[in-house]
Amino acid sequence: DIECVREWGSDGNYKPGYTSNPIKAINKLNGKRGHFCCPCSDGCQKCYASRINVARLNGLEYKAQNRKHAEFFVDRNELAGLVTLNNKLTKLNSRAYCFPFDMTDFAQDEIKFEMLDEVFEVFGKCERITFMLLTKRPKRMLEFFDHFAGVNNMVSMPVNIWAGVSAENQKEYDNRYGDLLNCKVSRRFLSCEPLLGPLELDLSTTCQRCEEYGAHECNKCYGTGHEPFNFIHFVIAGGESGPGARPANPDWFRSIRDQCE
Repeated sequence: DIECVREWGSDGNYKPGYTSNPIKAINKLNGKRGHFCCPCSDGCQKCYASRINVARLNGLEYKAQNRKHAEFFVDRNELAGLVTLNNKLTKLNSRAYCFPFDMTDFAQDEIKFEMLDEVFEVFGKCERITFMLLTKRPKRMLEFFDHFAGVNNMVSMPVNIWAGVSAENQKEYDNRYGDLLNCKVSRRFLSCEPLLGPLELDLSTTCQRCEEYGAHECNKCYGTGHEPFNFIHFVIAGGESGPGARPANPDWFRSIRDQCE
């Protein structure tokens, strides 16, 4: 199920982009394999993954009442495919990006840490692949990252693990931003998609204590002016798609662009 979806890169060195879903769900009502996720905020209302799952896979609509019908499992064939892809990239002296769990949220409570341990152990070994993790549940993502790093005696997550949160409106940005900043990963990003309203972002890379008290007072950045983990590296933005998509104002995107500049 590892799928090459696009080529991306702004420096002329284009790299393939992939999707992968190493944790799947069986519909206990019909035995079919597919995916499942519980909606948790307004951005889930027109979920593309739910439509695909109902039409083509195990038939479960992404609704809370269907949670009892979903049984999650690790797809080890998918993990083996990632290892094969990594070996191929190594021979080619190349790299790739991967957007894992594009059909679910890996940080939902129903997916146990034991499953994630197995998956992320493979992610960490696939050093030629950069995994761009996205969630609407950053608090649990942070809990898992701290757990995984602790179990493996690491200060932070492997360098090829990037973390992002969805921020479809100001409320969810405010709720999720802080936990993302505390994730010890090499890159952090926001996905403002589907964007449902204007956003005021905090994209500062300067330690606030340094600004206020001077570098000699700062116990976060050790006088560098930059907190080691605590800033956003890039922002993705887009409107909603599919049947009944809610409209977006172009000025919302212009504002995000201007704030990033």
